[in-house]
Amino acid sequence: LYQQFSPMTLKQRIWTLFLKSVEKMAYATANAIVVMSPSQADSLELGHAREKTHVWNHYYFDLDQFNIDREYDQRDVIIGHVGVSEVKGSSKFLQAINQLDSDLINKVLIIGDGPTFEQVRSKASHSKHDVEFTGKIDRSEIPEQFNRMKLFVLCSESEGVPKVAIESMACGTPVLATKVGGTADYIIHGENGFLIPDNDPETIATAVE
Repeated sequence: LYQQFSPMTLKQRIWTLFLKSVEKMAYATANAIVVMSPSQADSLELGHAREKTHVWNHYYFDLDQFNIDREYDQRDVIIGHVGVSEVKGSSKFLQAINQLDSDLINKVLIIGDGPTFEQVRSKASHSKHDVEFTGKIDRSEIPEQFNRMKLFVLCSESEGVPKVAIESMACGTPVLATKVGGTADYIIHGENGFLIPDNDPETIATAVE
């Protein structure tokens, strides 16, 4: 086992297995399990505990704030991404974008920050595309950023119900998202957005193109 995995990877695997065991015990002993979408319940692998699962979507959206401020055909070809972390797939997003022709995209926009911010920004310095980082911004500024984009890419490893995807759509910006958590309950492939099976850079690049 030690020969197959590096010490850090082995530690992460052990920790993940431990957390999954705790999670399953919690599901087994809980009186009720509340989730925000049916797909989220399916992704949790609840087994027999699925019978005591209830869907309750409590999200509130301020449509006075999140709305179309700039018509879609008036926007530059800006591909956006929100959050900077391994879970959000930020590095894979950049790898994917770098596979695309530089004439195809005017700008890559990465909103917010996160644990891998410096690492991702360092990689972006070698990109053939113009990559803009906003860093941490006030929530009131996010609708303006969505209204700059032609496409928002949400390539997370895992999700609950990503509120940011629905906020993007409210601003008239289509979403390309990995089919994880509750995304499939809100994004209908080919109708109001696009779903991809994983966040492999090749998968993302093909879908963006």
